[in-house]
Amino acid sequence: MPGNSNISESIKVYLEKIIDDDKKNWVNDLYTELQAKEIIPVSLRLVEIKEHEQTVFDVSELVAKESKLIISGGSGSGKTITLKWLNVIYANRCLKDEESKIPVYIALNLYNKGTFHDYARKNVKNNGVSESAFDSLLNDNKIFFLIDGLDLLSSHGQFNPYSEILDFITDHNDP
Repeated sequence: MPGNSNISESIKVYLEKIIDDDKKNWVNDLYTELQAKEIIPVSLRLVEIKEHEQTVFDVSELVAKESKLIISGGSGSGKTITLKWLNVIYANRCLKDEESKIPVYIALNLYNKGTFHDYARKNVKNNGVSESAFDSLLNDNKIFFLIDGLDLLSSHGQFNPYSEILDFITDHNDP
């Protein structure tokens, strides 16, 4: 990682696990990178930017350009596979000391109670990263979250997953 080549052994094992899992699933070998149009804020469109002036980017270019990004699309359009591919790409970059943030892919299909922080912590713990290492990376702004399945969430009783995720993002917003 740039300026921080001392990643802990557990983080190194975690990153290698991402890459090894990909070798079994072939995401990186089979994936064809999608292209996307950058959505220009309405305020800028009102200042003479026309629809045909939108720029088309590869997804990896948009991810590098934006600190927060939502990939949306219909069922089967490639959102999940794109996030898994990005997870592998960033794991490789971290191991090669080319990236400073650790990728954390989180599937929301089982998120139905509790805080998002606890859900994310449990997710990485299941992949070999200790809770204290996760909290340290989180507090040092060294995590790149790839959150999959927002469209699968639903509120029930006192549990509102959207509020939990929004609160988490607000609490851990880049300075």
